[in-house]
Amino acid sequence: MKTTPDNQTSESGKASRGERGSCSSESICKVVTATYSLTHLPTFLLRSCVAALLLLPFATTRAEITEPDNVLYGTIAIDNVAITASRTDVVVQARREINGPAIASYRMGSNPQLGNFYSLRLKLETLAPVLDANASLTGSDVVIVVTDPTGVRAQAGYTLAGRGEFQRLDFGTAVPDSDGDGLPDAWESHYFGNLNQNANSMGASGLSALQHFIAGTNPNDPNSVFKLVITNAGNARAISFTALRAEGPGYDGFTRLYTLESNPTLAAESWTGVPGFTNLTGNNQIVTYQTASLGSPGFFRGRITLQPLGASPTDTDADGLPDAWETLHFGNLNQSAASINANGRSALENYIAGHNPNLSGSQLRLSISPGGTHWTITFDTIPAEGVGYEGKTRFYTLETSSSLAPGSWSGVPGFTRVTASQQTITHQLAGVATPGFFRVAVWLEDQ
Repeated sequence: MKTTPDNQTSESGKASRGERGSCSSESICKVVTATYSLTHLPTFLLRSCVAALLLLPFATTRAEITEPDNVLYGTIAIDNVAITASRTDVVVQARREINGPAIASYRMGSNPQLGNFYSLRLKLETLAPVLDANASLTGSDVVIVVTDPTGVRAQAGYTLAGRGEFQRLDFGTAVPDSDGDGLPDAWESHYFGNLNQNANSMGASGLSALQHFIAGTNPNDPNSVFKLVITNAGNARAISFTALRAEGPGYDGFTRLYTLESNPTLAAESWTGVPGFTNLTGNNQIVTYQTASLGSPGFFRGRITLQPLGASPTDTDADGLPDAWETLHFGNLNQSAASINANGRSALENYIAGHNPNLSGSQLRLSISPGGTHWTITFDTIPAEGVGYEGKTRFYTLETSSSLAPGSWSGVPGFTRVTASQQTITHQLAGVATPGFFRVAVWLEDQ
């Protein structure tokens, strides 16, 4: 998913030599050069200006030789199940924006010669702006989206390679399960030496084989089970458990998630996730939660799930906002992607950018300041972590335009597809007299 703030330039978003400008994601920052009188320009420059003015009316058309397409191909696995040519309901598209129109598309099985592969032919042109609405310049960024009747199942950013080049991009990892019992062949063979088990077969601990596979415990060891440990910790109680990483035979392409849930009465409908302890990624760490006091009543349990790498977090109402993220920030699922929050941005924009929708000052900001012989542009990145960002990575691209004309935006070399890691990004312009506009694009990709 990708969002690109692109509103009209505001006065607060401009900066000229000798001034400092700062703008939010709502605005575009422009570096404005100092004004000089034509009478002070050298004679040869005056002549150049006149020549340019005389030539402008004649610059109305252009001819261009079409570039060879950039071809992207690969395989697809959804929920660790390989997608074959028979799945004609699965479509792969290239888009400029996650919710934008397709500029290239392929339906699985539409070309028998490709078998279980997909293939996208991405049109290229040499000069900007492009003449064909579906063409792009070499080095442009697009989003590759995999959909089926339930919606978007996977997505990834892609930078167009050179003319006529072939690039491979696979989605997901297929995990073999010959007997279709939900237990990967490699896991069954590792623990039982055969494929004769099924999901409901009882292990030595009394748990089913499927429960052992999900929890990462040994089905042959009666003591290998998931446990919650409750101890006194001063004036409070500590609830702890070990969160195992999804690793070893049968866990290729999976991540294990843990949620600590509480319930004051044990009523079936009263279990809720403990804030800050939902969808925690297992990494062989000990997780500890402390209650407010020793007298705090309640019951606790742990919920364990296996999620395919690259799978999107649960989104019950299909509004593009993960349930866990909505619940954390709003306490319910009543928001929509277009809901406007306290900072003036939509809920979807806040989710993508990693901002707190309830804080008016939580914004993506470009800071522009002079530095003697150059301008300095900075912004901060936020890694995709926490509730609702499982299996996601956040990327940033600093873009520039000399005119704000459609199709004139391009990534600043060295500042495209920057992986967020809580760092401050700094770009210095070559000189204080360099004019231009700048903006930041931020988006999420499945890992």
